[in-house]
Amino acid sequence: MDNAKDAAQMKSLIPPEGCALLVTSRTHFKLPGLYQKDLNTFPPEDAKKFLLEIAPRIKDEAEAIAKLCGYLALALRLAATAVAEHIDLSPAEYCQSLADEKKRLKLLTSSGNGPDPSVEASIALSYSLLDDEAQKRWRMLLVFPDTLDTPAAAAVWEMETDAAKGTLSHLVQFSMLEWNDSTKRYRLHDLMRDFARAKSTATESQEAALRHAKYYGNLLRTADDLYVKGGDSITRGLALFDIEQGNIQAGQSWAATYSGKDPEVARLCSAYPARGFHILNLSQHPREQIRWCEVALAAARQLGDRAAEVIHLGNLSNACNSVGDYRRAIACCQQQLTIASQIGDRRGQGNALGNMGIAYRYLGEHQRAIESHEQHLAITRKIDDRTGEAHALGNLGTTYGALGKPLRAIEYFKQTLEKTRAIGDRLGEAASLGNLGNAYANLGETQRAIDFGEQRLAISREIRDRQGESVALWNLSLMLDKLGRRDEAIAHAEAAHKIKEQIEDPYAPIVRKQLEEWRKA
Repeated sequence: MDNAKDAAQMKSLIPPEGCALLVTSRTHFKLPGLYQKDLNTFPPEDAKKFLLEIAPRIKDEAEAIAKLCGYLALALRLAATAVAEHIDLSPAEYCQSLADEKKRLKLLTSSGNGPDPSVEASIALSYSLLDDEAQKRWRMLLVFPDTLDTPAAAAVWEMETDAAKGTLSHLVQFSMLEWNDSTKRYRLHDLMRDFARAKSTATESQEAALRHAKYYGNLLRTADDLYVKGGDSITRGLALFDIEQGNIQAGQSWAATYSGKDPEVARLCSAYPARGFHILNLSQHPREQIRWCEVALAAARQLGDRAAEVIHLGNLSNACNSVGDYRRAIACCQQQLTIASQIGDRRGQGNALGNMGIAYRYLGEHQRAIESHEQHLAITRKIDDRTGEAHALGNLGTTYGALGKPLRAIEYFKQTLEKTRAIGDRLGEAASLGNLGNAYANLGETQRAIDFGEQRLAISREIRDRQGESVALWNLSLMLDKLGRRDEAIAHAEAAHKIKEQIEDPYAPIVRKQLEEWRKA
């Protein structure tokens, strides 16, 4: 019984006991004695094998074509048949055409040698079973780049969570939405997305995108708050960010694209980087941080929001320091300091001075760096900014260490370690431990230095600070080499170099050069 409508239709068609009945349906329903089997998409390897069985000449294009077909059986068969029958069409050309979202569904049609429907016709039949409201809500799910959960759908539909759950279940029942029981998340199949895109209106899409961007901007803040809370909440915050990173990225990207057309969207664009400052600092590539900060800064200026402008200039200078663009970092700090002074933002003034001092240190202008950090420290103590105070003390220690004064540096690092632990700043604690290790290494206390370095490495990995992890590995490699443990030193340096290249750390060439010297020795 092919394409059964529902259980009511099937009840009178069930044969007597002793007979077998095979039923296919686009909807999910229950009947006494019925064994249900969901015909899901092929696993990737099986999809490739299936394509090659029908059209062996697909060869190296099998993986790409299978992915573009969304591993859907009907789509795979139609694609393979097209390549097999049209011998003047190269697999590479067909794959290129299939990559065009506007053409994909039209390409996946029957070969004309049988009654087979196209993929588009198959989806259209399921779509027609939904009422108008369900169709609209289904189309609005296009806004999710990958998977989604019930609260997110409720936000986009502006519904109560329980009602949204019912709608999602209805869409799953009609095979219009995929459900993953292990992750407890929904997904719109890629070919379904192509169909929905063709049916959606610009107004409907923008409405969904605004709600989506708002929801994930708030979710980013939730993840960041969990991370800052410390303890077990760090892991929860990172896990939440990981699973929703694609949606967060999509929300920010949409806000950045349309911020110039609507003040509400501009405010949203401006808010994104600040809402996830701590977790983005760990999880985002510095170049991506720069892009986010640049569009947020433009949005803040468009709105005349000078307080937000101060924040974005500070974050931008921090990111520029991370990629070695120290002159631009200083220029951002100078702008930040001017605006913060004009609006009476003492914390902003302090942050500007702190980032400026870091840039000066990297440029070898140590005295100017010390002056900036001392001014930052004075401001933090006046306004009782404990986090800022810890940062200022740590930066002063680092600068004195660069000047070859390890004992003076240790005095500052011990104060920093005490303060970061008191406020639960795990990132600052890790940096303090690493800095203490470096200072003791300069005093010749190598084993003591290694102990501190290993503590930093453990915390950096725990909180997923890749920059901190690479620094800890690199410093440990130098310390291990001093003890004559060259093989261990090379292993640590190789791991550090791999991370530094991935995050575009300006110190990557220095690590690579040292590795080359060690390998030759």
